[in-house]
Order: sequence, then C-alpha cells, then structure tokens
Amino acid sequence: MNLRVSINNIKSKKIVALGKNTVRKVLMYGLVVVVVGAIIVPVNIASRVILSIDPELQPWVLPLISSIIVVAVVYLIWRKIREEDLVKYEFITIATHKFRTPLTHIKWAAENLAKVPMQPEGKEQVDYITSANGKLIELTNLLMSVSGSADDDYSYRLERIDISSMAKEVLGSLTSQLQAKKIHIESHLDANLFTFIDSAHIRFIIQVFIENAIQYTPSQGMITVKASATKRDVVFLVQDSGIGLSKEELPRLFSKFYRTSEARMADTEGMGIGLFICKDTIRRHHGRIWAESLGINKGSIFCFSLPRIK
Repeated sequence: MNLRVSINNIKSKKIVALGKNTVRKVLMYGLVVVVVGAIIVPVNIASRVILSIDPELQPWVLPLISSIIVVAVVYLIWRKIREEDLVKYEFITIATHKFRTPLTHIKWAAENLAKVPMQPEGKEQVDYITSANGKLIELTNLLMSVSGSADDDYSYRLERIDISSMAKEVLGSLTSQLQAKKIHIESHLDANLFTFIDSAHIRFIIQVFIENAIQYTPSQGMITVKASATKRDVVFLVQDSGIGLSKEELPRLFSKFYRTSEARMADTEGMGIGLFICKDTIRRHHGRIWAESLGINKGSIFCFSLPRIK
C-alpha cells in the first residue's frame, strides 16, 4: 500500500513539474509576443508622424525596419525551440548507443543459460527474457535508424509478408497486457493480405498501434484490430475506446517528440517518438499513415496502408 502511494506521489510530482514547465514556456512566448507588439505599435505610429513631418522620406523604410524586427524575434523563438529538439534528439542517439552493449551481453547470457538443463518454469522465464531483450534490441536499432546514425548493416530488407499473419503474432505476444487491463479485443484479419515490406519495421508499427491502444484505453474497454484490402492497398487499423484526440492535435500527432496533453497525463514515461518512427517507416515503404478521432474521451483510430501484392 505504501509503495503504491509512493509511486502515485512520484507520478503526481512529475505531472506537476511538467505542467509548470509548460506554463513557463507559454508565459515566455506570450511575453515575447507582447514585446514584439509593443515595439511594432510605436514604430508604426512614429512612421506616420515622421512621414507627416518629412513627406520626402520613402514610406516603406520604417515598415521595413519593423518587419525586420519581427522576423528577427520569430527566428530567435524558432532557434530556441530547435535547440530543445536537438537536445532531445542527441539524448536519444547517445542513449541508443549506450544500450547496445548491455543488451548484447543480456542476449549472450540468455542464450548460454538456455543451454543449461532446468525446470520448465525456468525455461519459460529464460524464453521471456530472450524475447523481451530481442524487442529492446529491435527498438534500439529502429531509434538509431531514425536518428541517422544506424550501422549500414541494419537497412531495410524487403520481403513478401502477410500483414494478417504478422498482426496475429503481435496480438499473441500482447495477450498478458490485454488480460491485465481486462480489455476486450476484437480482430477482423482477412487472409492473404500480402505486401512487400521489412518485417521488423512493420511489426514495430503494429505493436506500437496496439500497445498505445492498450495504454490509453481504460480497464474493460474495447479494442478492434482490423486488416483488409482495397484494389491497390493493404489497410491495417486499430480502433480503441480510450482518451481520444482533439481536432487541433491530429495534424501534429506524428511529429517528433510530440505528445498530447491527455497522453502525458496517462503515461508520464513516454518519449513522443514512437509514432514519428511509424510515419518515417511507412514513408519509406511508399505507404500512408493517419489517425482519426471524434474528440477527447471518444476513442481513436490509427491506420496505415501499404501497396498490395499477390
């Protein structure tokens, strides 16, 4: 009980700190806008007075000066935001490099441990460690690929894959998470939906879609996973009954490091890079990715489509 209270307190402190940081940024940018306005208004008034005193002065000179001031201030704001994104980006790049060595050691240790005779329960735990470590290695490689620092040997390897079969495998690996939250899952996966893809990258997208739906759907909610075909494409979608999205948030949803306010409240540990990786991956596969929602607390739908082959 005390541990649970402590965890809740820690999460509350994180949320409060995040809120203070957001408010601080809003106030700072608001102050900049006020200062710019305070500069432009006197300059425009002064330009009228000066032009009335000296009609020979070119009328475009003072407006040009005020425009230069505005552009300069906007550039400084953009540069500040850009610096914050670069810091986050560099952190992810460094972190992924640092992760590779210990993850490789865990992989070797698990493989060696699997060779040792043991009880079925122990074998099951070793298999679980191996599977979880493999997912972490895959995610690390994907993060490095997005950051532009991936090794040349980790490139896209395209092959003919059935999306429905892949989705069934991912769903099977997430059964425990679905059961823990008592979420009802419905799957409508048509057969023989073949497309030419890199299996590791597309598997990651399917997993992100379903795990996000689990994360942001309340207990005993509903998730629908569907794969179907049009004349030219294979379409995969995950629909949930969770926190939903506002219309204002939809255009920015797949941006790097972007997280909605509701998502930050529901999960304070997220980085806001999973959907960006998904978008970049689908772009490389010449497909399309999008999201839909009727509004906050009305659920959401995440979809991607890829060229279909026979």
